[in-house]
Amino acid sequence: MKVWTEQAGYPYITVERTDDFFILTQEYFMDKATFVQPLEQRAAEMLSDSAAVYVNTEPARLYTVPLFIASPKNPNNYTIYWLTDKSLQVPVTELAGGADDWLIVNAHAAGYYRVHYADAELQKIVDHLKTDVTVFDAKTRAQLICDVSFLAGAGVVEQVRILKVTEFLTVETAYLTWHMVQEALAYIDLMLSSRSAHAQFTEYIREKVRHFYTSAAGFHYQPDDSDFTTLTRSYATAIACDSNMSECVDSALDIFTNWTREGAVRRIPMDYRETVYCTAAGHGDEHQVAYIWHHATSADSVEKQRMMKALGCSRNATIINRYLELAAENDTFSYADAYNVFAYVSKYDSGRRLAWQFIAEHFEPLFLKFGTSNLANIVSHVTRGFNTVEDLDEVRNVSARFAEQPMVFDSSIHTTTANIAYMTQNEEPLTNFLNSNT
Repeated sequence: MKVWTEQAGYPYITVERTDDFFILTQEYFMDKATFVQPLEQRAAEMLSDSAAVYVNTEPARLYTVPLFIASPKNPNNYTIYWLTDKSLQVPVTELAGGADDWLIVNAHAAGYYRVHYADAELQKIVDHLKTDVTVFDAKTRAQLICDVSFLAGAGVVEQVRILKVTEFLTVETAYLTWHMVQEALAYIDLMLSSRSAHAQFTEYIREKVRHFYTSAAGFHYQPDDSDFTTLTRSYATAIACDSNMSECVDSALDIFTNWTREGAVRRIPMDYRETVYCTAAGHGDEHQVAYIWHHATSADSVEKQRMMKALGCSRNATIINRYLELAAENDTFSYADAYNVFAYVSKYDSGRRLAWQFIAEHFEPLFLKFGTSNLANIVSHVTRGFNTVEDLDEVRNVSARFAEQPMVFDSSIHTTTANIAYMTQNEEPLTNFLNSNT
């Protein structure tokens, strides 16, 4: 155990195949770029003509790693191999019967390490999952996506691989896997939100989640459902409605309308309220939006917090601007609620842009209301999706206008610079993948 207790971190295992052997190699898992260069410097170099070169100055680390391997020869369990050196070679004939057979390392997520599959090996796993998603348990499927996400974040693999590993989701119905998918795709979603490719991204998710939504029975709540069934169903409806799936949106609007007309007789189950309210605010008619507005701005409303959050789902610029104006005032919302309004309207790129414009135009009263630290947090949240040179120039220009309060904008400038670097490297492959798969 000394190799684990006397050195920090953990490894990732690279899986490659030759004609005769599976080659399993361990590397110390770290974000190499983060340790070598400041993020803004790294981003600046990526935007220049000269390519940045990263050097891993960390000392070599080796771990004694138990490799829990599942294969077509032992699909429902795993065989344990011990990796005690840099690499291990396992004869292909021990684990696979043919060139197209898959191999899973760290089956059931039993070990404390990441797994990096060579392109061909990962594609075999994804292709097999498309035809039989139950060949691996949900924990293994979730871990597969989690590993790709973390390896992409560390620069070990390209970001588009996160999308590639989700190709089997058309047959996925497990909450655990979908929960991991949402976490893995959150940053890609944010970065594409201001681009035309976001329409393809939304379509891609909509088609992937359709089976999950149908298998979970949508909004068909039953009083005797288990807690986990309710959780799974509410999660499926949230993703489906957020991706604008017509069946989900129409059902949510019907539920909301019936509730507003009949009250307690047609009470909305607690686990579906946020999704139903948000969908009504974003897709409903003027009467439905007015109902949400009334409850969001009424101090005695039991559902006030959920309604306030839902109001941020509106795509109507007039509503969002009026909402921000009320947050800036001192008599409609409490301090905490006013602070939260800026987070609520930042759900979509359109709301984030309106909130940023509002901050730029009303900086001084907002600074007096929230102070340096809280206003800095608001600015960071509102601008977290900024990822163009024009965005960066705009933030810097506003910062220069209020030069006596630079700390309010420091984090936003740092994040926008990093986002620009991300898009410079990843926008084209992400867009190409979505164009080819929608």
